[in-house]
Amino acid sequence: MRPPVSKLPITNPKPGKWYLAVNCDNCNSRLILLEDLSNGTSKIKGTYFLTCPKCHHEAQHEIERYHHPKSAATSN
Repeated sequence: MRPPVSKLPITNPKPGKWYLAVNCDNCNSRLILLEDLSNGTSKIKGTYFLTCPKCHHEAQHEIERYHHPKSAATSN
């Protein structure tokens, strides 16, 4: 049985906020998973299994930090 579908990825990141994200190996899309509550200060090492909503590629991805620019538009 598959786990319930979550509301990932975040599609409207807030300007100036830090997030935990992965990059799809197939289509190179950045997929924002969660807000980084440490604001980019804590160390993180991990992977996340995800199906890309854009190309439907299933894979395990390295988690990385992403700082959404303060001047950026609010949609991907």
